[in-house]
Amino acid sequence: MVGHMLPNIADRFGATHLGLEVRSHGRSRTDVVFVAGDEVIGVEVKMTDWRRAIFQALLNRYCVDRSYIALWTGRVTTGVLTEAHEWGVGVLAISATSIEIVQPAPANQPEAVLRDRIRAALATYG
Repeated sequence: MVGHMLPNIADRFGATHLGLEVRSHGRSRTDVVFVAGDEVIGVEVKMTDWRRAIFQALLNRYCVDRSYIALWTGRVTTGVLTEAHEWGVGVLAISATSIEIVQPAPANQPEAVLRDRIRAALATYG
């Protein structure tokens, strides 16, 4: 499911150095990580469990400059947006053919060591 998003992410964000299932913190992996400009951005993609996505995206704030959740368009509700906003997480609505930024992610202040580790891992993706 996540792999088909990469061309849309590259177009939407001007992303370079995209990676799937990138080890981000501890034994955790972030579903999609990419570089856009000078920022490292992480995205947790979930089919249904948006609360789990928010929790994972919250943890990602320690290692990325901006953290998002991505849900199918029909799953993005006012409740999801409110909860994501309260936790400082952005929201993307995805469909089979597009990605929409519904709620921009605020800037984080990630741990430099963790952020640099992700950038190094992304360099191996080409």
